[in-house]
Amino acid sequence: MNKVILIGRLTSTPTLNATSSGISYSRFTLAINRKISGNSNNEVTDFVNIIAWRGAAEIIAKNTTKGSKIMVEGSIQTNTYTSRDTNQLVRSFDVIVESFEFLESKDEFQRRLRTNNDNFSQPSQPGAGYSNNYPKQQQNNFNNQNQNQWQNNNVVQNNQVNAMHDFDDVQDMNNEPNDEEVFG
Repeated sequence: MNKVILIGRLTSTPTLNATSSGISYSRFTLAINRKISGNSNNEVTDFVNIIAWRGAAEIIAKNTTKGSKIMVEGSIQTNTYTSRDTNQLVRSFDVIVESFEFLESKDEFQRRLRTNNDNFSQPSQPGAGYSNNYPKQQQNNFNNQNQNQWQNNNVVQNNQVNAMHDFDDVQDMNNEPNDEEVFG
């Protein structure tokens, strides 16, 4: 089983990108504090690369900024590619988003924005998020959902965002960028 759940803060404001075949994705990094073994007063911060695809990427890019607290559930994907700059083999790992949840309140988000003097759209309430666990026939209902879904403090259930590839996405997988395209 390959499953990971992470809670952390974004190290920068996510941007929305698209593959050459038009598939939306967003790559961002979570800063995650971890206590040092044997010393409960000291923490270290791990920085984990995250990739969200399709609708999940769009929602995250639209509703988060640097410092946003988010929970991400997904799977670890290892990568190996040759760097264009150094022509050396590069090994890395990323977490591919299956679901997520925004963990800060609207007030916390706005207070942080005022502190940072940023000017972005308002985020979802805590508990708002995404999961791609609905059956395939419900995949295309995202645009028909209540646009104020986060005000109901419910988790957004939207399978238009299919962060993990299913058998119908085999053709898309061939068109998705390799690591060098996304990270290069």
